[in-house]
Amino acid sequence: MDNKAIKKIKGIAIYTAVYSLIFILFYKILPYILPFILGLIIAFIAQPLIDFLTKSFKIKRGIVGTVVAILIFAAICTIISFAVMGMISELMSLSSMLSKFIAESKDKGYEIIDKALSYYHTIDPSIINTIKSMANELFSGSFALAVKLANWLLDIVKLLPGILMVILFTLLSSIYFAVDLPMIKKKVFSAFTKENSVKIKDIILQSNKMLSNYFKSYLILISITFVETFIGANILGIKYSLLLAIVTAISDALPILGPGTILIPAGLIYILLGNLIKGVGLLVLYLIITIVRQLLEPKIVSVNIGIHPLVVIAAIFIGLKAHGFLGMIFTILYVIFYVVLKKVKVL
Repeated sequence: MDNKAIKKIKGIAIYTAVYSLIFILFYKILPYILPFILGLIIAFIAQPLIDFLTKSFKIKRGIVGTVVAILIFAAICTIISFAVMGMISELMSLSSMLSKFIAESKDKGYEIIDKALSYYHTIDPSIINTIKSMANELFSGSFALAVKLANWLLDIVKLLPGILMVILFTLLSSIYFAVDLPMIKKKVFSAFTKENSVKIKDIILQSNKMLSNYFKSYLILISITFVETFIGANILGIKYSLLLAIVTAISDALPILGPGTILIPAGLIYILLGNLIKGVGLLVLYLIITIVRQLLEPKIVSVNIGIHPLVVIAAIFIGLKAHGFLGMIFTILYVIFYVVLKKVKVL
């Protein structure tokens, strides 16, 4: 093996070790710095509008930054609130439907078992009791699932004080970051030499561009899922098609869950309630969404972040296989930052 290959392998090994260490450290401290990370993101989003208004209308940056940060924060909170309320409403409706369905099915189930066993007088009574016991466990388990769902909703309510604290600190940090971001940048870059400062700025610029394109790609994919679900639900004549589309799109953003978390149970419930067309229709809709997602995801992501589709597919698959959603984030960011560091000739 020549020196060039050894040098390249050594560079990749060092990058992998440093990246892994930073990722793990960031993941561990994220709960403590989350409001400030969110505030910084909002401030970055707000910067173009703040700069434009400050230059165009000659208004003080402090006033413009505060107003714009609050408006963007309010817009994000409103969108998230509607989505969460829709999801909780759908889950409560599903929980209520499940409880009702289980209660009705329990008596029918026992009746069917009694009728079936009445034809077999020679069966040992202990076997009959075992079958009844198994049926009882099945229904109890199903009921327990509905109870767990209700308890999960109560747990969310218990977390509200902590969530409100994160919201408050996010709002405050976003305002301060939005107003003082140029000054913060100057102070940070003043700690480096001119040459290193230029290189760091280039790394930040390229990273910001690629990460923005990455999130834009998944926003496109989630929007496609929303449109497919909304149209499909309307064709099938399902009530609350808009709500179903929102909840399915949200679940599609989480690879551990995916649209199947919403559409498969909904389809099965419709089938069990005797509405075969709607039930099968929802299952077919899930298959269509999954196929479209699998076909479009590598292409859209690769086009937007400038990485070959095969690399994107490998990163997604390896990450999900290794550690689910967190693993996928690790591998995708690993590839993105590797490409960024190659572009700016650090690697």
